[in-house]
Amino acid sequence: NIALMREFVAGELVARGFAVDWVYHDKGGNPHVHLMHTLRPLEGHGFGRKTRVVLDDAGKPVRGADGRLVYTRFMGTPEDFKALRNAWGDTVNRHYALAG
Repeated sequence: NIALMREFVAGELVARGFAVDWVYHDKGGNPHVHLMHTLRPLEGHGFGRKTRVVLDDAGKPVRGADGRLVYTRFMGTPEDFKALRNAWGDTVNRHYALAG
């Protein structure tokens, strides 16, 4: 279980710039994890902004119909959350297979 959490946290959260704190409990046969992470990316100078400018395929900022820059949240979109949930399932299934 510890190896499972280390792999998931490092590969899916820390790799995306989140600062993460987690603790594993197995009290009374109820193994579970408490996980907290930042809402802002951890950057070289400290914490960054909650939002980022959206870039097109050429790396240029995207502007809306009104000419304003388009932003996205660091936390991502609902689709990003679904991808994270799927990554959790894939990681769990891989560790189940390793455990037989």
